[in-house]
Amino acid sequence: MIAAFEQGNLAEAKRLQSMSAQMVRVIIGKGGRAGFKATMAMIGADCGYSRLPLQTCSREVSAQIRQGLEEMGFFELLQHAS
Repeated sequence: MIAAFEQGNLAEAKRLQSMSAQMVRVIIGKGGRAGFKATMAMIGADCGYSRLPLQTCSREVSAQIRQGLEEMGFFELLQHAS
């Protein structure tokens, strides 16, 4: 997003910003703040369990987050970014 903006490609920067906002809505909407830890584990950076008072996402909630991220093309975008 930053690179697109710096290159003057505002349409692409806007598209990526919209996608990042959608990603946050999926993660927070399904798993709250603990959803970020679940997402990090999905991309290979397991951050462990959530500390109280937060609850660690259940497998079901993690699956819902994964599905939402897959539907928006999140994992494909990560593959192209690396």
